[in-house]
Amino acid sequence: MQAIILRAYAKINMLLNITGKRNDGYHTLDGVMIPISLFDTVRVAKSDALTVICDDKNIASGEQNSAYKIAKRFFEYTGIKYGAEIFINKRIPFEAGLGGGSSDAACVLLALNRLYNKQLSEKALTAIAAQCGADIPFFLSSGAKRAQGIGDQLRLIPYRFDYPFVLIKPKCGVNTAEAYRLFHQTSNELADVEACITALGHNDIKTFARFSKNMLQQAGITFCPQIQVALSALYSAGALFAQMTGSGSAVYGLFENENLSKKAVREIFASGLFDFILPVTYSQYTHETMLTIY
Repeated sequence: MQAIILRAYAKINMLLNITGKRNDGYHTLDGVMIPISLFDTVRVAKSDALTVICDDKNIASGEQNSAYKIAKRFFEYTGIKYGAEIFINKRIPFEAGLGGGSSDAACVLLALNRLYNKQLSEKALTAIAAQCGADIPFFLSSGAKRAQGIGDQLRLIPYRFDYPFVLIKPKCGVNTAEAYRLFHQTSNELADVEACITALGHNDIKTFARFSKNMLQQAGITFCPQIQVALSALYSAGALFAQMTGSGSAVYGLFENENLSKKAVREIFASGLFDFILPVTYSQYTHETMLTIY
C-alpha cells in the first residue's frame, strides 16, 4: 500500500453555546455538530519527506497547514522516520465555519495510521488530533455529536432530521479569533441544548427552531454583514429555519423537502448575491467505505 485517498467531509454546527474561557485562551462550548455531504478530497502517499500541496491558493500549504502539523505530530508520536506527500483538492470554502481544515487534518491522520500500519487506538488518535486543533477529533468518526469542552468532548446523539439543507457562503469570510473577540462585545441568548438534541432525534423542527441558537452569529454579522443578507435570503426562499454555522461566515437553511430546497438554490443563485450556494444533506459516511487504496 503506497497511497490512500479519503473524502474529508464538512460539518455544520446545528447550534452553539459559548460557556466560558480557559486560562490558555481557548473558549469552552456546548453544541451539536453534524457531518454533511460537501467534502474535500485528500490524497496521502508514502514519501521520504513531508509535503503538503493544496489546489486552493487561499489555503496555506506546507508547515502552516493543519494537515502538515498533524502529519508531523503523527511521525513524532510513532517514531517513524519517513514522511508523506499530501495533496488536498478543496471544495469546502475557508473561513466559513464548516471545518474544512480540521476535516482534512483528520483524514491525513487516519490515512497515515493505515498507510504505515500502526493501528493506533481511537484514544491515541484522538489525543494526537486534539493537540493539533479543537475540531479535529470530531472528524475521526461519523455521526451527529454533542461537542463540549473546547470541542474535544464528544458524544454521539440520535439524528433523525429529514429536512434538506441549503448552504450559503458569503463572499466575505470570518476569522475565528476575530469572531470570538467580537463575541465578548455582543449580547447573546443561550441555546437549550437538551431540547434541541431531543428535537433532532424526533424530527421536530418547530422545537428545534425555537431553542436553537449560535452565540457567535451576531459577532459574525458584525464582522461580515452579508451573513444577515444570506439569512434573510434563505427565509425569503421558504426556509423553515436558518442560522450561521460555527464562527461563520457560512449559513444553513432547513427546508420542508428537496424540491423546495433546490428551488431556493435556483432563486438565490439568480439574485447574484452569492457565488457559493448549494443543497447539502446529512452525511452518514464511514471511513471504511470512503477509502481508495492503491
